[in-house]
Amino acid sequence: VNPGHIAVLVPSAPVAAEVLNALGRAGVPAVRTRTGSVFLAPAAFEWRLLLAALERPSHAGTVRGAGLGAFLRASAQELDPHAPDAARRVAVLQQRCAMWADELAKRPFLAWYDHVRAQSNLVEHLLSLPGGERDLTDFDHIAELLAAELGAGRGTTASAAIRVLDRLVAGGERADGDD
Repeated sequence: VNPGHIAVLVPSAPVAAEVLNALGRAGVPAVRTRTGSVFLAPAAFEWRLLLAALERPSHAGTVRGAGLGAFLRASAQELDPHAPDAARRVAVLQQRCAMWADELAKRPFLAWYDHVRAQSNLVEHLLSLPGGERDLTDFDHIAELLAAELGAGRGTTASAAIRVLDRLVAGGERADGDD
C-alpha cells in the first residue's frame, strides 16, 4: 500500500478536519481534498508570483516578491534593498528567473515544472513544513491544470501562463472541477 491508495470519505467539512487532525497526531501523512477551489489556495498565489517574475526577470521588485515564495525561498532580510549584498542576491534570483523563463519557452509545461521542481527542491521544502503534503498537492494540481490549458508538446511564455492562470482563478471552482 502506497500513499494515494487509501481514501477516507466523510460526510462534512468538520468531520474531515477531525479525521485529518487525528491522522496527523498518529503520524500518518494525509491531505484533505475537494474542500474548494485549488485556485483559492496559497499555491495559486505562489504560482502567480513566480510567473510574474519569469515574465519580467529584470524587474527587481517583482523578483523580490517571488523570491519570498516556495520556489526561490529567500528571506525578507536577504532581499531587503538596504541589506548588505542584497543587490547581488536579487541579481542571482533574476538570473534564475530569466533562465527558467527561457526553459519554459523550450519545454512542455509539465516537463518544465518537473525541472523547476527538482532544481528548487520544492518537494523536499514543502514536505518539511506542516501541511506541506497539501501544499505540494496544490502546486502539482495547478501545474497539471495549466499544462492542460496551455497544450502539450510545446513551450510557452510566462505571459501566456499568467493569462491562463488568471482565467482559471477567475473561474474558480468551475475550472477546478469541484462542486
